[in-house]
Amino acid sequence: TEQISERLFAGGHDVFDRDVEQVLDGQGVAAGGADADGLGSRTEGRKDGQLAQLALDIEVHRLKKYVGGYIAAIGGVDAIVFTAGVGEMSPYIREKVCEGMECLGIKLDVKRNERCKTRNAECDLSAPDSKVRVFVIPTDEERVIIEDVVAIMNRTYDEHTKFVYPFQKADYVNQERADAFVRECEKKPWLKDCVVYPPKP
Repeated sequence: TEQISERLFAGGHDVFDRDVEQVLDGQGVAAGGADADGLGSRTEGRKDGQLAQLALDIEVHRLKKYVGGYIAAIGGVDAIVFTAGVGEMSPYIREKVCEGMECLGIKLDVKRNERCKTRNAECDLSAPDSKVRVFVIPTDEERVIIEDVVAIMNRTYDEHTKFVYPFQKADYVNQERADAFVRECEKKPWLKDCVVYPPKP
């Protein structure tokens, strides 16, 4: 992280102003021909590949600061949750964010993390001796929007702090997603070892 700061803000000449703008607005990864799941050999040794790696380093550094800052602010956590596109589908980002967090009780199961890439189930990526649980929980904004619209049309919607969604109930099952996970496991049977279910009511 010191190298990143030096290159960006201390007058280093190996990254030009235009390149810095591309990195900060997220174009560095796209220009490098890589996604957040890691950098392939196609970018190795190329300037755009170096920018892509720099963009990922910056993203990881910022995420680690947020995690560490919130842990300090609230006096510890029971779990860390990765979600949305990158959190659900990028083992690379998850591993790098958790790397070096053992002092805070966060320890990732590397093998599980590498295998867990699904939007159809909740997964536990914690190492057996991790004091803090590490989860991947997919988002489903579309379902929230649909249920909001239906409730508004039916005039059953309440203030957002009082309105209760069906998926908030412990016995809720998204059958469409459950069926998709079964089909997914036919091709990726190891996902069954990562999935975690809520306690039965």
